This record gives sequence, C-alpha cells and structure tokens, in this order.
Amino acid sequence: MMKRLTAPKILIVFLVAMAFAFVPASAHAQSPPDDDGDVLIRINGDVVVESGETVDTLVVIDADAVVEGTARDVLVIHGNLLINGTVENDVTVIDGDLELGNSASVDSVQVFSGNIERASGATVTGDIEEHDEFWAVSSTAVALFSVWFWIASTIVLVAAALIFAAIGGRQLTGAAMAMTRQFVNSVVGGVFLWVALPIVAFLIMFTVVGLLLGLTVLLFVLPIMWVLGYIVAGARLGLAITGRMGREPSGKPLLAAGLGVFILQLVAIIPFLGWIIVAIAGFWGAAALAYTAFAAAGGQSFQGPTDSPSAPTVAAPQT
Repeated sequence: MMKRLTAPKILIVFLVAMAFAFVPASAHAQSPPDDDGDVLIRINGDVVVESGETVDTLVVIDADAVVEGTARDVLVIHGNLLINGTVENDVTVIDGDLELGNSASVDSVQVFSGNIERASGATVTGDIEEHDEFWAVSSTAVALFSVWFWIASTIVLVAAALIFAAIGGRQLTGAAMAMTRQFVNSVVGGVFLWVALPIVAFLIMFTVVGLLLGLTVLLFVLPIMWVLGYIVAGARLGLAITGRMGREPSGKPLLAAGLGVFILQLVAIIPFLGWIIVAIAGFWGAAALAYTAFAAAGGQSFQGPTDSPSAPTVAAPQT
C-alpha cells in the first residue's frame, strides 16, 4: 500500500497537473493512444502501455505504471514504475520505486525518494541518478533555473516599472524622493506597513469575518506593496543617476525607473549581500509609498520642516 501524500508532494502533484492542464483535451485520454506524438496522463489510476503500443509522453500521478511498449519520456509521481519496454529519453520517478526488467531499454534515469531495481539484462545508455529527496536536484539544474528566474524577473520588474512610470509618474517620483527627503515619515510608514498591519491582519484571522481579509493582507497586499516599493527604490536610484547626468526629473520618469530597477537586479546577483540590499530596498520603498499615499489623503507629516537653503535677500531700493 502506498503512503499518503504529504503537503510538499501534494504541491508537486498540483503544479504538474496545472502544467498539463493546457495540453489539448485529446491528450487526457484514459487509454493509450493509437498514434504517435500524443501525451497520456493518468491521475489516480494505474496504466499499462502494452507491447507494440507507442506514446510520446507518459505522465502518471498517484498511481503505478507499466511500460511494455515504447515511450519517449515517462514521469511518475507518487507511484511505482515497471519498464520492460523502451523509453527513448528520460525516466523520472518521484516518491516511488523504479524496476527495470531484463528487456528494458532506457536513456537517462532519475529517481527521487525511491529505489531502483535493475535486472542484469536491462540497458541504460545515459546516467542513473538516485536522490533521497525531490529537492536534491543537481547544481547544474539549480544554476540554470537561477539564470532563467533572474532574466524572467528582470523583464517583468522593468516592464512593471515602466508601466508605473507611464501611468503614475508623478506619484512614483514623489514616493521615490520621499525615501530620502522624508526619511522620518518613511520610517513611520514602514512601522505601520510592515509591523502594525501584519499584526492586525494576523489577529483578525481568528475571527470568521476577518479570516479572508487577514489572508488577503498577508498573502496579496503586502507582497504587492513590496514589489511596488522595489520599483520606487529603483526609481530613486535611477533619479539619482540621471540627475548626475544633467537630466531633471520629468512627469514620467521612464528612464530613471527602468534603469534603477535593472541596476537593483544586478545588485541582487551578489551572493547573500545582494538579497539583503534588495529586500531592504523593497521594504524602504514601500514604506515611502505608504506615507505618500497617507499624505495625499490629507495625513499630517511626522517630521519637522526640512532645512533648505534660504533664498538670497534682495535689498529694497532706497528712495
């Protein structure tokens, strides 16, 4: 009898299922397809690819699978896999055991949280990797994912910064300048946003009415505010750079916002220290944004007037 799915493994199953939700409906057939190039997905039901049958990709979740025929790729999650046929590319088993029969012919094999039994006649042309946990992926995979994530997040954040600058340029510039010119006010805004608000959201979660509201604040409002704050911090950095280039802040600081966010993304590459700087930038920028929103609604300032150079005195003409 198979073990029950734990929460992390349920998440894995959910993500895989969501990924295949966009596969055409014909790919979800509950019996092996007759022609090549199809995807066979089976959830909570054992499946057998008979001898002489061919599938392109076989995905089995919370069930066992047997491959007597031919498949291009096979993925089994929370189930066991027996191969007596041919798998041309990758075989991946998560939270289950893999058995390679005497007539099995496979390329690369990866098993997470499971065991591998290989008969003497089984042929494996690629690598065999056996990991105790699913998260024990190779360093190469981690590096490739990190590069992909950085590129994707940079494109999204720079695009969001440009949209923010185009739609709310004045508000973005005001919040960015408040980070340094209204430092005390930004600190007060940060205490409210990152200390008081989470405490209130957590406390109201113990009531039936406030549960949904508290979860919304913790899971959606605060993360969105951090992203907006990150853009504000990037805009402040960009305004400082473009100011030194002789460019005055405009109503739509597109260059400053895009350039500043891109530089922050480069800073994020620095091991450990980069993530600390990026986190602080998001918190600080969001605090300044919260204060400017409060001030725009008629709120009072929490700091005294800032010192500014006095205007030159012009002597009155003598009569």
